[in-house]
Amino acid sequence: MRRFVLVLLWSIAFVSAASAQPTPERTYRVGVISVSAYSIERFHRFAVPELAKRGFVEGRNLTLESRFGEPHDIPQLARDLVGTKPDVVVAVSSPVIRAVASASSDIPIVAAFFGSDPVAEGMAVSLAKPGGHVTGIAMLAEALDAKRLGILSESLPAIRKVAVLAGRPPRHDANVKAIAAAAQKLGVELKIVEVDSPAEYPGAFEKMRAAEVQGLVIVSAPDFFRDRAILAEAARTARLPTICEWREMAESGCLMAYGPLNEELTRRAAAYVVQILRGVPPGDLPIETPTHFEFVLNLRTAADLGVRLEPATIVRADEVIE
Repeated sequence: MRRFVLVLLWSIAFVSAASAQPTPERTYRVGVISVSAYSIERFHRFAVPELAKRGFVEGRNLTLESRFGEPHDIPQLARDLVGTKPDVVVAVSSPVIRAVASASSDIPIVAAFFGSDPVAEGMAVSLAKPGGHVTGIAMLAEALDAKRLGILSESLPAIRKVAVLAGRPPRHDANVKAIAAAAQKLGVELKIVEVDSPAEYPGAFEKMRAAEVQGLVIVSAPDFFRDRAILAEAARTARLPTICEWREMAESGCLMAYGPLNEELTRRAAAYVVQILRGVPPGDLPIETPTHFEFVLNLRTAADLGVRLEPATIVRADEVIE
């Protein structure tokens, strides 16, 4: 299985700052906020040990404040979290990052991750030197969503009509635009199906069935990741070959997943937190992007759907679930 590495652009000044040790008598406060409890659990599992290795130990000189909830709850949760006066906030996904940035203009924010281009969104001056108080990892999700449509089309070339599950506008406008451009080049017809909450999933899949789509792309979104088992089961019931964002989504039953590793992103977020707690301004820390990705296939789902994948697709996969 191929792993991915992230481009490291730390300057000599950062290395010097990294050599400093935490002040023993001080307690540092780190906030974590997401729409998914899984993101919080993942931070505890992968990031907290990384922080401890570098001298920031929970219960000794580190306190964690966590918040998660539905997208419409995030602005208030962000304000609540900012009210605890954290030294740095780790925010998962672009809408959450924007909510924290709106709640505070000076608390350092580590994006774990930006879904869209942070420069285009006005969250950073540049990737190399973002300026301001926000830095972290940029996924550039729009390009990845378009790439996923291409993978689905290459893997199952008979598919000519594909549904796209997205949040209601304007939430995923850029993602849908990128997927539509890719569809035009591929000669694939799209059916855009929009939802605001899990309560709308059954109706969304009814719309897909009525439109007689042959495949499904689930747009990059933390709430879709949170609901991965529900969505995978709905796609299987609807007999729709589906490509998703993360490995865990393929493990939950999506036919395919293409994206970086959650674990690696979380560890990288911890590295940003360490730099900031040691005194490096977030605006001086380069925003990183993943450079290597993994492609996971679930052959059990393929068998359930009666799907015959191109042999080249199976060979290409980094991991096959059988």
